[in-house]
Amino acid sequence: MQSEAEVASHADRIRTDGYTVLERVVAPQLVEDLKQTVLRIEREHDLGLAKTSFEGFKTLRINNLLTYDDVFWEVPLHAAVLPVVEAVLDKECLLSSFCSLVLGPGQEAQPIHEDTQLIPLPRPHIPITINAIWALSDFRDDNGATRILPGSHKFDSSPEYGKDYDAVTATMPAGSVMLFDSALWHGGGANTSDARRYAFSCAYCWGWMR
Repeated sequence: MQSEAEVASHADRIRTDGYTVLERVVAPQLVEDLKQTVLRIEREHDLGLAKTSFEGFKTLRINNLLTYDDVFWEVPLHAAVLPVVEAVLDKECLLSSFCSLVLGPGQEAQPIHEDTQLIPLPRPHIPITINAIWALSDFRDDNGATRILPGSHKFDSSPEYGKDYDAVTATMPAGSVMLFDSALWHGGGANTSDARRYAFSCAYCWGWMR
C-alpha cells in the first residue's frame, strides 16, 4: 500500500510526463502464479499466436483474462495500482480491457501508436483511459520492453502509423507496473532475446466511457 503522497506524486507524473513506474510493487509469488496460469491457459485452450502485424505474429494475446481464472482479479484491483488510476480518473472508473502480452523470441517492434486515436476528441485532452503494463519478466532493451515518447500525450496529433520515432525504452524489473495516459505515444519493443517476455496490459477508462 502506498501513502497518499506517493499516490499523488505518481498521478502528477502521469499528468505531466504521460507515465510513471511503480517499481517492484507486485509480490514475486504473484508474478510467478500469473505467469504459470497464463501458460496453463495457453495449453488447455490450445491458443495460438496473434495474426496481425500490429498485435504481433510471435505474441500471445489472451483477451478477457478475468473469464479464465480468479487469480487474474489480483491485477485490476491491485492495492498499489488502482489508487493511482483512481487519482487520475476517479473512483467510478471501469476496467476497459485486460490481456496478456507475451512476446516470443523474434517478435518485431510494434508500430508506435496511441490508444485513444479512434475516439473522436481533439488532442491534447484530459486523460480518459489509463493503461497499466505489468512486467512479469524483467523489461530490457533486448526482450521487447515498451517504448514510449515522454510528454507525447500533450501532442496535438497521433503518430503516423509505421513511422520511426525516437522513443525511450521503459526498462523495469519484473514485478513493476508502468501506468500511462493512453494518449501517450508508445509501442512494444523487439524481442531479440532467446526467451519469452511476459506482461499484461490492463486498461481503465472513465465510468462515462462504458
